[in-house]
Amino acid sequence: MIHKNTFKLCLGILLSFMMLLPTLAQNTKSFKGVVVDETGEPIIGAAVKVVDTTIGTITDLNGKFVINVPAGKLVEISYIGYISQRISDFKLTKVVLKEDTQQLDEVVVVGYGTQKKAHLTGAIATVPMDDIQDISSGSLANTLSGLVNGVSVSGGNSRPGENARITIRQNDVLASMGNNNLEPLYVIDGVPFDGALNTLNPNDIESVTVLKDASAGALYGSRGANGVIMITTKRGKKDDGHISINLKANWGISQRALPRYETVNEAEYLELAFDAYKNELIYTNGVDPELAGIQALEVMKGTAKGILGINEQYNPFDMPLNQLIDPMTGKINPAANLKYHEDWKDEITTHNPLRQEYQLAVTGGNSKTQYLVSMGYLNEQGLLQTTEFERYSGRVNIDSQARDWLKLGLNASFAQTGTNYNSASGSVVSNLWYTTQIMAPIYPVYEHNTDGSFNLDANGNRIYDYGLNRIALSNSNAIALLHEDKENSTRDNFNARTYIQLSTDDEKYGTWRGFTLTANFGLDYFNTQEMTYNNPYTGNAATISGSLTKAAQRKLSYTFNQLLTTNGNSVLMSLICWWGTNIIN
Repeated sequence: MIHKNTFKLCLGILLSFMMLLPTLAQNTKSFKGVVVDETGEPIIGAAVKVVDTTIGTITDLNGKFVINVPAGKLVEISYIGYISQRISDFKLTKVVLKEDTQQLDEVVVVGYGTQKKAHLTGAIATVPMDDIQDISSGSLANTLSGLVNGVSVSGGNSRPGENARITIRQNDVLASMGNNNLEPLYVIDGVPFDGALNTLNPNDIESVTVLKDASAGALYGSRGANGVIMITTKRGKKDDGHISINLKANWGISQRALPRYETVNEAEYLELAFDAYKNELIYTNGVDPELAGIQALEVMKGTAKGILGINEQYNPFDMPLNQLIDPMTGKINPAANLKYHEDWKDEITTHNPLRQEYQLAVTGGNSKTQYLVSMGYLNEQGLLQTTEFERYSGRVNIDSQARDWLKLGLNASFAQTGTNYNSASGSVVSNLWYTTQIMAPIYPVYEHNTDGSFNLDANGNRIYDYGLNRIALSNSNAIALLHEDKENSTRDNFNARTYIQLSTDDEKYGTWRGFTLTANFGLDYFNTQEMTYNNPYTGNAATISGSLTKAAQRKLSYTFNQLLTTNGNSVLMSLICWWGTNIIN
């Protein structure tokens, strides 16, 4: 009778749950589709959010999204520069965002001049730097990340100051296939720029314009085949002779974007190792399971296939292995205590590395002359110990209306960057993130005495354990390499832009009124010094008694062009246009 009633109760609960399933399914709906602009181009990184909730997602590289929507709720899709849409019909598979028409009167930089956005037919996006001035980033590439549709920013090796790669309109897909020549052309104040982006101070930039279609190639030929990113620097303003001084200071810390993997501790590792040895004896060697446990302990502490080194030197507990692990259960003796505990990942990681940035700008001017002088300093410590990026920068901008028909300008900047880094990748020993991840927790970073205390040298310093008797990664210590091997680079960067503008924008010139002839000259000079040292005692260069590599490169590039316009429209460009590059290695 009891069993019969129990069966009826369970059956009733099951039927009730099955009846509720349609109701539960109706409470949420799956909405999936693709977000594109008016040309059909997928919009990457568009925000897809359920209104009045915290539910949201973003579109992927193909503009696609999937989101679960509670009953009775609306979905809002938005992106910078486009009109947001609220959607209630979740049967839509394509959402077209229209450009914000209020921005069409905006004047944008287009190659050799400026135009109103409403007059443009090409794919152009403009990012005013004032809109993102609160973003703490030492690199222009990182600042642009996620702000321009069709522009993809991918990180380098996560080193401080590392130049991120910018690709336009899916060129990043080709890059992943091995084509590395997909960088866009960078143009600063109308002149192509051949330097590294990390030498530019984002605080000196007024706006960034991205040319994304064939118009880029039409203006700059093959150099603009991968798109053009046009950078306009800040300039002085007419302020009745007043001087403005602006001091800005930022402090912050860096953290891992993703949490660390959960790994086993010393006890769990030894228990897993014991099981592996025991199972191999049973299933490969045919040993009796009753005897396999005792034999497994002997193999573990042996020198042929053992993991504990000579005389159990890598046994982190205060009792011998025969007493530490129960041969029948494979469990650690609860009375055992650790003699030492060292985390290799913690040893290479800088906890809360500091990032500090200072910017001083002085601006002023009157109706005739405007000027800007700025200085900046950036120091960014890396998550990996000993890695660091440092930049000193300065800029001077002067514009002067010397006569009603003559205007002159000079824009010069200097930057010095210094980087300490670790470039190892793959599975080499000096790739610290890889090596410390796979190092077993029983192996210490430093040498220990039998009681677990540190073994010190004559100066009282800890001695690195190079694992001469380790079964894996012997005669190496990745953390020692971090401090004993060196990689650094220093770059001096000077660039200058100057122009002379002849204009007849006055009635007294009669028939010739409205003509403007502008001559631009730009120069970029870079001096790079790199040094790589691998110590002769351990690591990748131990077999060749160490190595030292030094490299130096000097690069000079220059550009000269002219532009003739009438009433703001170009009638003849590049009367004489030439550029050149001189590289000395």
